[in-house]
Amino acid sequence: MKNNLAILSLYYKNANYGGILQAYALQKVLEGQGYCVRQISYDLLSGYRKPQKYRSYKIMAELYHLLKYRGWMLEFHRRQKLVYDFADTIPHTKKVTASNIGKLANDFDLFICGSDQIWNPIGWQTTLFLDFLPKEKKRIAYAASVSKDILSEKELRFMERYLMNFDRISVREANTTKQLKEHFPDLNIETMPDPVLLLSRETWTKLLVKSQNDEKYILAYFLGHDTDQRNQIISYAKTRNIRLKFISHLDWNDYGWEKNNENFLTGPIGAPEFLSLIANAELVVTDSFHGTVFAAVFDTPFVAVERVMQGKTASMVSRIATILGELGCSERLVRQLEPGKSYSLTAGDIRVINENIDRLRNKGQIFLKEAINRSFRYG
Repeated sequence: MKNNLAILSLYYKNANYGGILQAYALQKVLEGQGYCVRQISYDLLSGYRKPQKYRSYKIMAELYHLLKYRGWMLEFHRRQKLVYDFADTIPHTKKVTASNIGKLANDFDLFICGSDQIWNPIGWQTTLFLDFLPKEKKRIAYAASVSKDILSEKELRFMERYLMNFDRISVREANTTKQLKEHFPDLNIETMPDPVLLLSRETWTKLLVKSQNDEKYILAYFLGHDTDQRNQIISYAKTRNIRLKFISHLDWNDYGWEKNNENFLTGPIGAPEFLSLIANAELVVTDSFHGTVFAAVFDTPFVAVERVMQGKTASMVSRIATILGELGCSERLVRQLEPGKSYSLTAGDIRVINENIDRLRNKGQIFLKEAINRSFRYG
C-alpha cells in the first residue's frame, strides 16, 4: 500500500510560473519515489484575520482595473487561466480553507511544507507552518523560502513555536539556514535546492511546445516594475541586433509600459510556453529566481539582474545569489547589462553548471527520501 503524502505550498490559484512549476516538480519527484501525492488546494486568503474584507477588496480592485485597463486586463486574465489550466493537471485536493483544512490530517500519512516563498513574512499565517495538524502527525519542510535577507528577532520568535514540531527542516537560501541555526542550535536545518532542480532536463523537455518560428530572440522576464530597467534591456537588445521578447501580462502595474511597448510583448502564455521560450532563447535576461534556474536547466545563456521594485532594490537578490553560487556562476548576477556583450555560455560553463545541477538534484532527492523514510520508520 502506498503512503499518502500532502504538499502545502502556494499552489491554489497561483498564476506565477515558478510557483506552479515548483509544485509540479515536487509532486513528480515524490511520485517517482513511489508515494501517492496531492497538492493541498488551500485558499490563502481564508487564513488572514479578515478574509472577507480582503476578498471584497480584491474583487473591487479587479473590477477597477478591468474598467481602467479594459483589453489589457482581459489578456491578463487569459494568461492566468492558462496557468490555472496547467495547475489543474497536478493531482490536488478539493479546496480547503483555514477553518476546515484540519480535516485533511487523517487523509494523509505525512505533510510536506514548501517550497517557494511559503514562509515569506509578508504573507505569514500559522497555517503555512502546518499548525492545523495534531502534534503526532509527521511533517517535513522542503526548501521553504522566507525571501528575506535577514529575519528580525520578532520574526524568529514567531517561527520558533512552529519549527519545533517539524521532523526535518530545509530552507532554500543559505543565509536563512545560517541565521536559523544560530538561533535554533538544537534543530537540524539544511539548505536544499528548489524542487525544479530535482527533475532532469529530459523530464522538463517533455512539457515544451514546438516553436513555429526559428528566429533568434532575447527573452526578458521581469517581476519588478522599474521602467528604466526595462528600457535598458531594449537598448541592450539593439546593440546585439536581436529581436527582444518580454513575457507580458504579469501584473497590472506594468500596464502603462506594456501599452507603449506592445511590439516587444509575447502575449498571454501558459507554463509550457513559458518553459519553451526560455529553452529556445538566444539569451534570457531576468530578475526572477525561477527564470534564472530554468535557463540553467536548459543550457540557455542567461543574465540575472537585481530586481527593482518601486525604485528600490528589493530583498530578492539573496535567492538568486545563493543558486548562482551553487551553480558556480555568480558572475551572472549583474546590476545592468553591458552593451554589445553576448553573455554566451562556453562548453566549460555548461559542464560546470550541469555538474552542479546534478549534485543538487542528488542532494535534494536523498534528503526527501531519507526524511520521509525516517518519519515513517519512527512514526
